[in-house]
Amino acid sequence: MCSEVVPIIDVYWEGPFSSEAINKLKGIKGHCLYQIYGNHPAYGRDSLLYIGLSDRDEIFTRLKEHTWIQNQADLCQIYIASCGNFTNWEAWRKDERKRYDRNESKNITLSAIESLLIYAHQPSYNSASLKSTSFAAKPFRLFNSGKRALLLPEVSTQFYSDSKQALPVDLEQSD
Repeated sequence: MCSEVVPIIDVYWEGPFSSEAINKLKGIKGHCLYQIYGNHPAYGRDSLLYIGLSDRDEIFTRLKEHTWIQNQADLCQIYIASCGNFTNWEAWRKDERKRYDRNESKNITLSAIESLLIYAHQPSYNSASLKSTSFAAKPFRLFNSGKRALLLPEVSTQFYSDSKQALPVDLEQSD
């Protein structure tokens, strides 16, 4: 039996914000991740195009660096997220969670969270990062909550990494 407690990170999503409304995010602090949806010639309308990380105080600054957003034929929809440790199911059910402060605890970095989200969801414009398994250093689980759009509700390094992190399984069953 495995005695290690696997940390659970709650990624709380807000949005959507249109690409024209990015300026409304100016001055809002605490968000560290974002996902962008739009039309894609192969994947169709409202496809997940990009998942990103902002290491700046304001996510607005990072989003403005994506000049390709303004060059899309149709408006993009942007969701932004803050991350925190999952506390308990009671708070989860009541949705009393507030925007989290920037959180990197138990050696789970924001870049590891971003890497797992990209690997699990394979957004089309993240082509340089699609095969990265930089999330695999430590086991953790993500709960995508709030307005998560098309993201899976839960993803885990134990599902998407190699067998070094897999929980031991007893394949021999006694009758």
